[in-house]
Amino acid sequence: MPNFSVDADGSVFYKNKRIEKILVEGDELTGQNYEVATRTLNPEMVTEIEAIENYLDNAILKKIKKGDQTILNLKMKSIKKISGSLELGVGINGHNSQMTILGMIDKWKSLSYLTFNNVGIQRINLKNNQDPFGSTNTWTRAAGLQKRLELSTFFPNNLGIEQENINGEKIASTNHTFSLGKSIKLTSNFIGVSDKRNA
Repeated sequence: MPNFSVDADGSVFYKNKRIEKILVEGDELTGQNYEVATRTLNPEMVTEIEAIENYLDNAILKKIKKGDQTILNLKMKSIKKISGSLELGVGINGHNSQMTILGMIDKWKSLSYLTFNNVGIQRINLKNNQDPFGSTNTWTRAAGLQKRLELSTFFPNNLGIEQENINGEKIASTNHTFSLGKSIKLTSNFIGVSDKRNA
């Protein structure tokens, strides 16, 4: 798509500027750390991608000033049904599977996904000791997260990221929003992450 690019961890850029949020039919389901959703959501569920520049996440202030954020709004195939996708990849020693469920019925929207792999794919980036919602937290320091393979300090490591990354990643997330009116919405987000070195 013109003006769009996606980096290795799932971050989306529009006109070389990072997308801060991704909305689903106008509602925020994933927060600022949307990378897992972009790497698991089936593109066939999406009919249109709308880029919104100068976005300001404040209903009062945005009437008198422009923001500096760029966000995306995903328009889906149907707004009154539950749909999903399932991918299974199983080998003798490796596995890579993921499931995504999207629900949109009247005032309720939901996006849930389950993914696990031990083939080096990193679907969520917990660098800089940040949790999936962007706040600094100590739990990531003691979570036993995987490390890249270090071959030698004398020879360059020219392996790709998936060959360097010896992991056992498991992610489960469910995100819901329910509209009580034009200006009131209830939102809930849960994500569980486990990743460890398998060697």
